[in-house]
Amino acid sequence: MSPRNFAYYLFCYLFYATVLTACAGPAPALNTAQGDQWQAVSYDGSRIGHRQIRRIQSAALVTTTQWLRLKLLQPGAGISDSETRLEYIETRSGEAISITKQLKSPSANYRMTAVVDGDTLLVKPGRNKSDNKRYPLPANFLLPEGQRLAMHQQTGERRSLSYSSWSFSDMAFEDISLTAFKIKASIREENQKTNADYHWEIHRTVNNDTNPTTTILYTDADFYPLAEQSQSAGKAFAIETCNKDCALSDFVPQTHVYRQIIRSPYRISEQALSGKIRYQLIGPNSIQPPITRDQKVEKIENGWQLTVCNNCNANEPSTSPAQLSKALQSNYWLAADNRVFKSVISQRLDKKHFTAAEKMQFLTRLVTRHMSEVADYTGYATALEAWQNQTGDCTEHALLLATLGKAAGIPTRVVIGLAYNNDRFLGRRFVFVPHAWVQAWTGEGWQNYDSALGKFNAGYITLGLSQGEPAVLLKLNEQLHQLELRSAVQLKSR
Repeated sequence: MSPRNFAYYLFCYLFYATVLTACAGPAPALNTAQGDQWQAVSYDGSRIGHRQIRRIQSAALVTTTQWLRLKLLQPGAGISDSETRLEYIETRSGEAISITKQLKSPSANYRMTAVVDGDTLLVKPGRNKSDNKRYPLPANFLLPEGQRLAMHQQTGERRSLSYSSWSFSDMAFEDISLTAFKIKASIREENQKTNADYHWEIHRTVNNDTNPTTTILYTDADFYPLAEQSQSAGKAFAIETCNKDCALSDFVPQTHVYRQIIRSPYRISEQALSGKIRYQLIGPNSIQPPITRDQKVEKIENGWQLTVCNNCNANEPSTSPAQLSKALQSNYWLAADNRVFKSVISQRLDKKHFTAAEKMQFLTRLVTRHMSEVADYTGYATALEAWQNQTGDCTEHALLLATLGKAAGIPTRVVIGLAYNNDRFLGRRFVFVPHAWVQAWTGEGWQNYDSALGKFNAGYITLGLSQGEPAVLLKLNEQLHQLELRSAVQLKSR
């Protein structure tokens, strides 16, 4: 099961969705152009960690480094600590040079870089050079200092900027717009205790996001960021600048996984789960449940009608040779071409006597035995890290199983969705929880395999498909709080 998905969403939100560094709440007088800035991070009114920002200017360069350290309490796993480090290097005139992102947690530890090289951005997601890829560089590509300078050089009490930024989550450029409104001096004077240093209110929107949201930023007169206010998974998110002692002060971590659990209208029997169930799922149009071999999808008012069973949908879209070829490919998250996985397959799998379905069943049991029974909810590990550390939750299970399938020559894809639980889950019963599993092409269609929970049944709802990239998980998790299951009806054969 995947309660860690929410912790990961919060973690990614700060760094993938926020490029213009900011904080929220009362800000002391400080030199934002040079030195360290300390911030307390909170979600829904509860502290979850802190962020440290360091800006260093030399004769030629501006280097901005951020450290985000989160502390979340996950039931059954104690306190989970994680750290992400982001480094932006730019010229003094605001020309982008490079971005580096490094994640450290008990289950994941990796480093990614993106370097401007002529008219391309060279992205290096890991140590394997075969994973490196070049992307045509947009003319309006900017990092934090370039954004600040572009806004500062304009005139007037309302300013705007459109630019491109890089998302390691999507492995793609983002189209972002900023609209700035000057805050009147009289308003600042009336609120000296909370925002005396706020000179600009900026609305930041990611325009090519399937579910665009606006973040409100506050800056000083020179457009150095001082505050951020936004909504994350339907709750208030804030980063508050304070002194070092304040940012590092002790706090009691809160459990956040409950916010992602979706109640079932009623208890679903084991008999119903082994058959066919028709759901009415209410939610935003930005979520588009896919049609699969096991899930029929019909649009209804304000949502969808989903009919789920095991291998019962004859209307699954056909899969082209190109799609199967893509589902065999290795990537950074699913490194099927790594010699570690090739060795596992050659040593443990008898290719001569197994069908594709039998291979996947064997690999599913292998992953179940290999991974620790104690879930680790921190970070977003690659399949290689999951194999080496033997830790994670359903996401790492799915990435590892999909990778082993590819290494065995079987097209696979990672499924993101919900799974029903009749047993007590974190103090609650009869709930749907965020989950990830695998679909493999066995020659007869896409079949489901789950090394974390076990056998697929009608209690699985598919919301998205991926090749291991975290962007699909991130965007779905952002919207899970908007989903409601109105009904769940068992369909009996006549």
